[in-house]
Amino acid sequence: MDNRTISQWLLARGFNMVSSGTFESAYGAHKVRVALLAGRGCASAHKNSRKCNLATFRFDQLWMDRHGMLRGVGLDDFFIAAMRAGSPAPQWFPDSFRRAVYRDALRATRPAEEPSTAELATRWARDNGFTRVRPSTLHADYADSTVEFHVGTREVITHMVTGTRRDLLMRKPFRSIWFDFTGMIRGAGLDGWFAKEMEIGGEPPIWFNAEFMEALETRRARPSIK
Repeated sequence: MDNRTISQWLLARGFNMVSSGTFESAYGAHKVRVALLAGRGCASAHKNSRKCNLATFRFDQLWMDRHGMLRGVGLDDFFIAAMRAGSPAPQWFPDSFRRAVYRDALRATRPAEEPSTAELATRWARDNGFTRVRPSTLHADYADSTVEFHVGTREVITHMVTGTRRDLLMRKPFRSIWFDFTGMIRGAGLDGWFAKEMEIGGEPPIWFNAEFMEALETRRARPSIK
């Protein structure tokens, strides 16, 4: 997808260009801003002095869904959650997309089966710093690399992408995926290697929550038995 296509969609859906490459629209008390740079961009929501980063993206990560909704740019999930909490739909939601959101919300109020491992893994990733870039693929930044988390129909596949290099971290069937007492996903290649990097001075990845970090510190503090 290119800058022109994205810009035309934003303008057609109620955004105004406020400066070169920057588009803005109101949503309740928020100002929603999309900035387009050379082949990449970001989206954020502003309320008074507070800023919520919605997404960072590359143009080749964006796609148009069957409702005509631009996906991957960060203009969907935050506002879907707001709608489910009682807020109105934003003006940039196409009518069929807005109706689909309301239908899904109605289904969610009915008793449902236990969510699948794929649903739990995707939900965990979205709640812990990953951004959906394709229907089954999510990305998170780590140092100078991108961690790609793909949730397939039977397995999860995790890669580390650094420039043109692409390293496989883990490929596991759903039966080997579980969540520990801290809420950390296990078996997906997103824990052990990164914990070892922290031990030699690496930064904790964004998806390590406070409880998991505390558990790591407790484990390190235990005296070793020789």
